[in-house]
Amino acid sequence: PSPVIGSFGFDQAGIDPAVKPGDDFFRYSGGVWMKKEEMPSDRSRWGTFDKLRAKSEDDVRALVEDLAKTQHAAGTVEQKIADYYNS
Repeated sequence: PSPVIGSFGFDQAGIDPAVKPGDDFFRYSGGVWMKKEEMPSDRSRWGTFDKLRAKSEDDVRALVEDLAKTQHAAGTVEQKIADYYNS
């Protein structure tokens, strides 16, 4: 599968050429991303690691909810997860 958040390495599309790197390298290197990326209203901070964490939490939630919808053989990990979630 292709990367969800972007390719690995330095994101050159995020460079803000209006900022001189010697004046503010942080804004130079990621200024475009900071201008375009919208922080969710329920978060106090938002960056690529936060996006990865949120996606991981959503993926795990989806897996557990899918397991909870069906019956599984007694004693299996799937059955234990479903029982715990449904309790």
